[in-house]
Amino acid sequence: MNVLLIPYMQSKEILSLLWVGRLSAIFVPEMTPNQIFRKGLKAFLSLFCVYVFFYVSIFLLAYSYFTKLNEAMAKEFLSKGFSKFSLFLNQYPWNVLYILSSLLIFFLCISHLTYFLNKILEEKTQSYFAHLGICLYATTYILLSILFVFLINTIFPYRPELSVYLSSCIIASWMLLYIFALYFSTKVYSNIYFSIFNSFKRRSALVWAFSFIYISYQIVSILVGI
Repeated sequence: MNVLLIPYMQSKEILSLLWVGRLSAIFVPEMTPNQIFRKGLKAFLSLFCVYVFFYVSIFLLAYSYFTKLNEAMAKEFLSKGFSKFSLFLNQYPWNVLYILSSLLIFFLCISHLTYFLNKILEEKTQSYFAHLGICLYATTYILLSILFVFLINTIFPYRPELSVYLSSCIIASWMLLYIFALYFSTKVYSNIYFSIFNSFKRRSALVWAFSFIYISYQIVSILVGI
């Protein structure tokens, strides 16, 4: 099989997995916690592999462009006294490791917080392993939005000297993608919980949405030093 066809075939399978309308067919009450976890892990890893392939391909195709971005970033970071390790994590293509680690931290935080809230609100405690699988599946939609953020940042890298109009458009696009990630991950999480555990959709949606916004706020607060 042609190696170049693998990402294409994998992306078709991912689109099938991520189609919200098919969730009730993908996740059924008869599934074991192990099956639910593997289904969520498969969706997440499949999309991440496509993301890395796409990311590296864009980097190689526009190597000179990204080299200039890296050089400009190096001057700015070193002039502000940031460490070389911090520079390494933010430069292309190595910042994909930073994105993955940040997403994993986000996943661990939101999976623990939502499980804790479910334990308080639900009458019956659900399997933690199954819960992790559902959270992985919902987090996949966050990764999907990050892919579009990468495209926007590649075409229009944010810099302080940009015009007010262009800066506003970039920030607005980030906010729209944040809303996209929040809406679809909440919808998926609540739908799967309803499909497997027959839980109330609104309660599950509130649990995920609250956790998503709270953890996002904490991360942004740390980053900007509030």
